[in-house]
Amino acid sequence: MKTKLIVMSAAFAVAAALSSCDKEDSKSIATRQICFEAFDVDIATKVSAVTELASFNVLASTGSAGSESKKWDAVATKTGNSYATQKYWPATNPSYHFYASNASISFAQAGPTVQASGSSDLVCAYLAQPTHNASNTLNFIHPQARMGSISTSVSNGYTLSGVSVYLANVKESGKYNIRTGEWTECDTTEKMTLAVGNNDKYLVPGSYVMYVTYTITKGDYSGTFTKNGTVQISQGKINNVSVSIANDPAVAIGFNVSVTPWEAKPVNLTLS
Repeated sequence: MKTKLIVMSAAFAVAAALSSCDKEDSKSIATRQICFEAFDVDIATKVSAVTELASFNVLASTGSAGSESKKWDAVATKTGNSYATQKYWPATNPSYHFYASNASISFAQAGPTVQASGSSDLVCAYLAQPTHNASNTLNFIHPQARMGSISTSVSNGYTLSGVSVYLANVKESGKYNIRTGEWTECDTTEKMTLAVGNNDKYLVPGSYVMYVTYTITKGDYSGTFTKNGTVQISQGKINNVSVSIANDPAVAIGFNVSVTPWEAKPVNLTLS
């Protein structure tokens, strides 16, 4: 599962696909259905490639940043290679903003929002100035961060066991503003337990404290410790964490031995 940007594009090259999106209204004014075609995809959701999704939620608004007015929302469903909204470009050529997501979109004047959770894989897009009555391109992103693999390493001669890892005070869910890229109303959980090996968990990007408990062994020495450090969890990435036990708490027990040489010593024996 890759996590780069994907590009959702309206149909440029396929005339047949475009013709299916052209309609005329009751006044015989030529209009074009608002639809998008997916191509050049290099991203996947939790369960499938984005091009395999059956539909997207789309919202159109007008106005300047912070004072938008909602015009309509719709579901763009997949037909062939295209996602059609069943909406049409008006002849009056309004200045639309387009928002799209695989989650439900809620309108807000500061920019529409989507609700993210720690168990869902969210993709969304924002287009500030689409071209009227023409095909347009939407760039989709993963706004969440994803936790991937956790690996551990230690100096040669030492062994690790009983390793457990967790992130403290994790924002697992919240509202994401598609226009501004800001997170608000985030729900925090005290700890997110992670497995050593593979993980598939989603959270709000940011800086977190990671705690690692482990037992380190060398020869007859064994000690259990809990240490922590700060990790930066990045948006739109599978964050793979490598935990290195750099300061070895195990020290070999050594003995300095001094030897006293044998001495010749007289022994008195009395016979009777």
